[in-house]
Amino acid sequence: MADLRSITILGPGLLGGSLALALGHLSSRPSVTVWARRSEAVDEVLTRHIAPLATTDLSAAVGNADAVILCTPMGVMPDLARAILPHLRPGTFVTDIASVKAPVEAALAPIFLGHARWIGSHPMAGGEQAGLHAARPDLFHHARVILTPTPATPPETLAQAKSFWTQLDCTCLTTDPATHDRAVAQISHLPHLLAALLINAVQPDALPFRGPGFLDTTRIAAGPAPMWAEILLENRSAVLAALDQFQLATDRARAALLHQNEKELHDILSNANHVRRSLPAPV
Repeated sequence: MADLRSITILGPGLLGGSLALALGHLSSRPSVTVWARRSEAVDEVLTRHIAPLATTDLSAAVGNADAVILCTPMGVMPDLARAILPHLRPGTFVTDIASVKAPVEAALAPIFLGHARWIGSHPMAGGEQAGLHAARPDLFHHARVILTPTPATPPETLAQAKSFWTQLDCTCLTTDPATHDRAVAQISHLPHLLAALLINAVQPDALPFRGPGFLDTTRIAAGPAPMWAEILLENRSAVLAALDQFQLATDRARAALLHQNEKELHDILSNANHVRRSLPAPV
């Protein structure tokens, strides 16, 4: 990250704030600036020492940046990209942290073409809490970051993205935006929706009997509804396909119960047990 001495983060939420804290703990100590739309957020960034510099002035935030990281909601990104474009130095490295890549790529790549080194990023990090108050410097420690280059992405831009995230102790995976969205629909977006559905399916009078299994299974349902509604709608085609696959699995389990098919139930549970146990434990 030696050539990224000045880094600007647009949007000081959980991920943006945690990114600023993580960058501040690096031995290379790049200069970090946080831009926020509200002056109250700027005050919180400075008061909590999230970053040494914070401002509501967009041009001042990005004008001298070597790298700009978009950490805002997806719906804001196109207008924000157009707003910063006149103020970027030629060749500025730009990436994002959005959970859905194909629509972000389609919207942002044409804006930055010929003006900045753009590539999509998706750090698989976060939690059920949102907002700057939940930011912590170790959020990205050992996280997987999915990079989504396209055939138009220069190799040096991909290399720069890998260097940026690996400096934060992340492991980088690479795939195209559409493949990313199909995979993440299954391993992130569908589980969140199912956790919400499970909560909603439980009768209130059963909740006092909850145990750790129920709490573990439904933890992610506590995530912010506006953010997750946006994610699910932006990736709706892939999420619907994942829901269809889940429906097939549900129908199989229902039929096994209905017909008291112990072998089928055993096979379902045994396969799930084998796959789950084969996954490496979090570091």
